[in-house]
Amino acid sequence: MKHILLSAIGSHPQLITETLYDLYAAGKPHPDEIYVITTLDSVKKLKQGLLADGQLAKFEAHYSRQAAIINDNHIWVIEDSVGRPAFDAKNAQEQIAMADFITCKVYALTSRDDVAVHASVSGGRKTMAFYLGYAMSLLGRKQDELSHVFVN
Repeated sequence: MKHILLSAIGSHPQLITETLYDLYAAGKPHPDEIYVITTLDSVKKLKQGLLADGQLAKFEAHYSRQAAIINDNHIWVIEDSVGRPAFDAKNAQEQIAMADFITCKVYALTSRDDVAVHASVSGGRKTMAFYLGYAMSLLGRKQDELSHVFVN
């Protein structure tokens, strides 16, 4: 079974490594792939901190974890029904698009029998976390999990 980490992230990409640490500390499998749901204004900071600065690779090396796959195809910018990206999800139209987008992405992942999804609601706007948690409560299966990480 393939393990997937799905996370809603805003301006704090370190929540990915914090979630990975929680999985490590609990003795849970390190994900094979990482998917991130975010907004257009957060993509650059996410890619810079997690990938370009090498924070994910440093975490995986430090804890002897196999590298999880994450690339541009794994970073999902919220879009409306005609493909317009949500800049910061602060208006009503972007909120509606966010709910639909997150639900569709969760459905796509949880429809696959060969994966276990670990969804983290630690980042992003409060509504992003709510929509991700709500979609997981509707679509998650017994092999799927939902978590929240507190960071000081």
